[in-house]
Amino acid sequence: MLRNVGYVVLAFAAVMAGGSLLVSAAGPQREAANKALNYVRTLQNADGGFPLSLGSDSSAGATIDAMFAFTARGIDARTIKKDGISPLDYLKTQAASYSDKPGPAAKLVLGLAEAGEDPRDFAGHDLVAGMNAGFNSTSHSYGDGPIDHALYMLAREKLDLSPAHGSAGYLESKQLNDGCWEFSDGFGCDTNTTAMAIEALLAAGVDPSDSAIEDALDYLEGAQNDDGGFPYDPLSSWGTDSDANSTAFAIQALVAAGEKIGDWARGGTTPLEALLRFQNPQTGAFTYSGKDDAYATYQSIPALLLEPYPGAPKTEEREATRTPKPTKTPTPTVAPTAESTATPLPPSVAPTVVATPPSAAPTSAVAGITVAAAGEGATSGEDSTTMRILMTLLLAGGGALTVAGGVIIGARRR
Repeated sequence: MLRNVGYVVLAFAAVMAGGSLLVSAAGPQREAANKALNYVRTLQNADGGFPLSLGSDSSAGATIDAMFAFTARGIDARTIKKDGISPLDYLKTQAASYSDKPGPAAKLVLGLAEAGEDPRDFAGHDLVAGMNAGFNSTSHSYGDGPIDHALYMLAREKLDLSPAHGSAGYLESKQLNDGCWEFSDGFGCDTNTTAMAIEALLAAGVDPSDSAIEDALDYLEGAQNDDGGFPYDPLSSWGTDSDANSTAFAIQALVAAGEKIGDWARGGTTPLEALLRFQNPQTGAFTYSGKDDAYATYQSIPALLLEPYPGAPKTEEREATRTPKPTKTPTPTVAPTAESTATPLPPSVAPTVVATPPSAAPTSAVAGITVAAAGEGATSGEDSTTMRILMTLLLAGGGALTVAGGVIIGARRR
């Protein structure tokens, strides 16, 4: 499936190892994307990979996200090198360990296909066969939740494979009455999972006018804040503020569904304008809690360029199908019950985390929860509210956790 990059006016003039990317393009969104890509280029480590946060070790998941940012701009990820080493070189060293779980396996296949690599023969591994082995032909499900399942559907579309039998129906069956999807059973609606589910269904051939898509768009519209941006969870007491990642995810879903971004203005501000407000004009980075953040930057670039998540279609814009909703005041319905000394973190990008290398996966037990601190494993536990705070660890295949004295002080998805 060819990517539509017709709106890219000028390609990168040069890629300089150890230096900045020289770019030129017109329009505030593309200029912002170019500045952000220059920032991303400075994050590349000597092993060719990219980190979850500035100065930290490379992460396979973060490296794939960084690659998505470059390819959204029409840049071959294989040309992004530091000391002659590219992100693909780094991923070759991580392929076996990273792809041993369903979500990461699908994300890696999708990332390689997007970069023009053959995931059927990468570092001596047939990653497509390994990914397909994770599909349950009885339940028609893949992985541990809708995010894993969506990544699988998107990867198959990117490879021009027909949707796995029953996979679209399974994902539709997980849609809640509010039109949303939840990260895992019992967690409640969130915008990020809903956006990914929309794109996966569209990739599988579901029509944008289908009730499942329309209901999901209605949910996103109801979740949108008056600043034009999107929160992770409008009904939580910790995820109601707009953030760059959630806004970017929503924009990508709107593009995939053929929605006109201008029709989604709230308070006179479109989602794109809301996203631009998170950019640091001095560094080009996108911020979380006012601080430059690598993951927020990776995620924001494709959205700025109006590119959907890889594997999803870029549907021709449709006429407005819904009436803009009036200004709203969300009423929190979920109260945090985590330890009083902990500050509940929204499941966007937490800037305080120090990521550990993907090869190491120590675990820490907190409040009955076991988490793979290196971000390569799953979580399980007894405290449902704490699990909601930590659900971000599993989004798109993993995350990282910082624990001190039995108190959760940092969390980040990969």
